[in-house]
Amino acid sequence: MKVHFAGHEDVGMSKPLKKAGVKYVLGSFYQIRRYKDQHAIDFVKCLNSYKHTIIDSGLFTLMFGAKSHTVLTEQMIIEWQDQYANFVNKTGYKHSIVECDVQKKISPEFAWEMRKKFKTQVNVPIINVYHLEDGNPDKLIDYSDYIAVSVPELRFNVSNAERLKITRYISQKATSKGKKVHLLGCTELKMMKEFQYCYSCDSTSWFSGSRFNSFRSKALPNMEKVDINRLKQNKIDEFKDSSKSTNVFYWEAYLKLQEYKKYAGGQE
Repeated sequence: MKVHFAGHEDVGMSKPLKKAGVKYVLGSFYQIRRYKDQHAIDFVKCLNSYKHTIIDSGLFTLMFGAKSHTVLTEQMIIEWQDQYANFVNKTGYKHSIVECDVQKKISPEFAWEMRKKFKTQVNVPIINVYHLEDGNPDKLIDYSDYIAVSVPELRFNVSNAERLKITRYISQKATSKGKKVHLLGCTELKMMKEFQYCYSCDSTSWFSGSRFNSFRSKALPNMEKVDINRLKQNKIDEFKDSSKSTNVFYWEAYLKLQEYKKYAGGQE
């Protein structure tokens, strides 16, 4: 399973990530929709240079994140998806994109309307997302070439046993039909190990140390605690003239990549 380093919304992030050996990333349309003209083209060129990239719709921020107070309407989603498709088409983005999965906030019926429309708007692979509101996932499994399970949503709404049951059902049935499966918002080590046969997963947890000033890594003996301030000072030669955050991103990505290889399998 290929672990996508999420939160890649700046060209400058590519230098430390690539130096660390990262080949798979994810960015949010919520952030990158603001990029215009040459800035947008340059950013997409950067994304296209990875082995595989995912852009998600960015609606998670509006539905569950920092902007969850936003009132979503059908017209707003129609306009959002039009802008999303236009960005993909105009910039020459060539990898995968996540649909506008609005089942929970609007309805499964409207999500199906937008899903079918999206397929006519873009010519890149689309990842369709299962949510609890969809009920039986068989229809979506049959429809999708690349299906995602929203792991954070399951974690918030069902028991751990039920979360694993749903994920196993979708992933096993989809892969048996030759479909790709993505675990959305998940780099939980136990799940990565069990679901290695899935195609991909992602999360922003790789740079959690930057948010909390320290992190632990199973790539180190005894899960040693890594202090971010030490990483800022421990600059490798290539980044000696770069910002402190560049050096920190490199070490976080490098250590997490070793961890992911151990649990999710090879990341080449």
